[in-house]
Amino acid sequence: MTDRSPPMPWRWEDCSKDPKYQQWRPTDNSFIDSHDRRSRLLMVTCIERSFQIKVLEQIFNLQNTHDAVFERLADSNWWKSHFWIKADQKPSLSEPMEVNFCICEAADAMPSGYHSLNKKGIIVESNRVGYAIFVRSNLDTHLNGQRRKIVAVMKQNLRPIDEQIKALDQVDHAPVFGDMDPERRKEVFGGNATNVAQGADYFELNIEAMSELPADEKRKRLEWIAKSFPLDAYQSEAFRRSTTAIPGGVHLIKGPPGTGKTSTALVIILSLAALGIKVLVSAGSNKAVDNLTYAIYKALQKHQQLQVWCGTFCRFRTPSYQIAVIRKDSATQQPIRRQGALSDVEEVISICQADSLVWSYVDSHCRDNTKCQDFKDLVALDRKDGLRIEEALKLKDIYEDLMGMVLEDCRVVATTLSTASEETLRLRFKPGYLICDESGQCVEGDHMIAMTMESIRAVTLIGDSNELPPTVASERRSTNEGALYLKRSLMTRLDEAGYPMSTLNISHRANSAILNWYNKTVYKDQLIPGPDNDKPERVGNAWDAFTTSRHHFHDKGLAKVRRLFISVTGRASQEKNSTSWHNQSQAEVAAQLHELYQGTTSGDKIKAEDVMILSPYRAQCQTVKKILGGPGGYYLMTKPGDQERNIGLIGDEQHLNVAMSRAMKVLVIIGNLGVWNRGSAKELSKRTHHKTLSRLLFDVMDKNHVLTWAGSRTVTETGPSMGYRYRSHIPGQRVSIAAANTQIESRLTDRMDVDDDDGCNHPVLASLPMRPTRVPLPLPLFPSRQERRRSLSPLRPSQPDHVAPSVRERSPRDELEDRVASLTRSLRHAAEDRRMKELELQLAKMKEDRLAEGLQEAKEQLRNRQN
Repeated sequence: MTDRSPPMPWRWEDCSKDPKYQQWRPTDNSFIDSHDRRSRLLMVTCIERSFQIKVLEQIFNLQNTHDAVFERLADSNWWKSHFWIKADQKPSLSEPMEVNFCICEAADAMPSGYHSLNKKGIIVESNRVGYAIFVRSNLDTHLNGQRRKIVAVMKQNLRPIDEQIKALDQVDHAPVFGDMDPERRKEVFGGNATNVAQGADYFELNIEAMSELPADEKRKRLEWIAKSFPLDAYQSEAFRRSTTAIPGGVHLIKGPPGTGKTSTALVIILSLAALGIKVLVSAGSNKAVDNLTYAIYKALQKHQQLQVWCGTFCRFRTPSYQIAVIRKDSATQQPIRRQGALSDVEEVISICQADSLVWSYVDSHCRDNTKCQDFKDLVALDRKDGLRIEEALKLKDIYEDLMGMVLEDCRVVATTLSTASEETLRLRFKPGYLICDESGQCVEGDHMIAMTMESIRAVTLIGDSNELPPTVASERRSTNEGALYLKRSLMTRLDEAGYPMSTLNISHRANSAILNWYNKTVYKDQLIPGPDNDKPERVGNAWDAFTTSRHHFHDKGLAKVRRLFISVTGRASQEKNSTSWHNQSQAEVAAQLHELYQGTTSGDKIKAEDVMILSPYRAQCQTVKKILGGPGGYYLMTKPGDQERNIGLIGDEQHLNVAMSRAMKVLVIIGNLGVWNRGSAKELSKRTHHKTLSRLLFDVMDKNHVLTWAGSRTVTETGPSMGYRYRSHIPGQRVSIAAANTQIESRLTDRMDVDDDDGCNHPVLASLPMRPTRVPLPLPLFPSRQERRRSLSPLRPSQPDHVAPSVRERSPRDELEDRVASLTRSLRHAAEDRRMKELELQLAKMKEDRLAEGLQEAKEQLRNRQN
């Protein structure tokens, strides 16, 4: 199928200046029939494919140049190049992807044609800012570390979305196990009924019936696993409905942050594998699959008994990835995909990777299988002299045959949903159970790839619709009227259609001070804090000791506050040819806090591995890493640009929920409340998509959980110096009574209670209402009657001759007038406060008393003089 052209003319909004193409709003959670499903999902997926091609061709062509930095790697003649693009729309690329490019030595040296793109590379990293490619070529050594202009054209890897289209097209006539025999429809999951979300009668599937083990052995294994991996009440119910009482053969598990999605999935997988059932473990991204793989691997390593019961476990990547690992030491000059640096998790699970299992199989079967010896000979030849094309194809064929033999012996295979389309996996593994993690982030076409495997009998989808949704490139600025249908995941649609769902409600991750906000705002108070969430522990104790010993914290009542907003002035900026934003001031705050923890000498200490730094912008994270000199929870709340309505990613409810829910013991939010003030928060509350951000801002300001950054002294000084002034980006922020008398005069004379440096946007702030300053005034407020009489006398004698006029003593009248002026300033700052009427009455009374007493005393003095 191809893209529909032209777009539907009636979908255009009548707006002459900025015409918009209106999208369908999903209102029904089920489809009328297969034709309805195809028109809603299949066609718009084809439009999404065409859009990705179009956007990439607009960015990478012979007319556009990109900034690139070349870095020579230590091994052989491999180079790594980072290049940046600046574009409103940038599709995510499926690795590997081949790049043809040339280096423009002069600004006007543009290539004359595609034949001029004489260098090749392979994409190894893709993000919102740009790409990183590996190049194996004889580049000039002077390019090392240099920035150059390049012209690049990419050969797109469209296989993932092509597999989605294929699965959506074939789902009607590619029945799974439950659709093959109508008489057994109530025994297993049926794909056709699930796709339309209308289908079958209610029944509960017991997956134990699929196991061929004796009943006593089943009970023994399940009891042992239940004892070794205890679950809470909600997790146990989710486990039961995913194994022995699966409603309709499909079960949904909603797991908010910290409720144990991974723990529940782990017990389900281990139990099924121990019963002899083949399980396909999947997710939308390699990172999510690796995290679940890591949990399974650690459990198997810890319990030797599980290794016997569960059999072989495999982490399956794409064949091109596996071949690249096998040929990583190849002597050929061809642009073979090269592995980047492995993460800690990838290093640990490398023993479970398919290529490692193939090598183990080859070593153990080399004598009785000629293909094993041929495989070893070809790899040795490749490392010595390289392979010709026919030899490389032969190596690939032999490897796939060996991989198939390994898959036949596996009990559990973990892979992404898109990789589940690989023919070797589908024909040789034949899983009976599918469990998908992070299902709320996957488009429906991805699910169909795995769910159309003929051997699947039961499905469990795990995720959280309140976290990140699927990524759809054509959602904005395109003519894809069905983009919102793509953005709705299968799990969300089935939940809306009434499919039974188990919800994990006990949050075992966050301290209650962190949990309360997103529990109330996002999850409507459904989450229950775990019994150990607030118990004393190392990180929390170190934070409490640190904040108690610093006067900037304890003098403002912020000691031991576990969710804190640090307000610092500064502006966000963009690097040239970058769409990402960074704020140097915020990065320096995060770095100084991190550095202080490394130097803590108290008993409890916060370590580098305890800290997670989050930001909606990659450039901001890179800025922090540069300052820290290494990896480094803080959430850096960077606002892009100076426009008040320009919110960026931090305004999205789902992104904000993910960021706020990562912290376990301490959450520090770094931003600028001079910009994110009450006026801005009130404006955000009027927008549907930004209400969650507005509630967060109001919450931290109402609770006074805000610290205004005062430089490095904020985290180094243990006590204030004489007459030290505390500044605040929140007008009227509460301070302790002990600090009030030393701050009262300076706070009342500060026009806006906002720092005057580092680019704070004063014109915007000045127009916004200010909160009152709620601090006790120094006593005595009113002088005695005798003092007022002397101070208000119009005929008071002059000062003695020995007192110089410039150092004349301040009279009680001067003090009274200063206090009147202070109250006047307080009224100006208290425009929205409940005490406004009281202050007005006090001021009016003082003025009346002063006038009356002054008039009476003047009459008495005039009468005395006349006498």
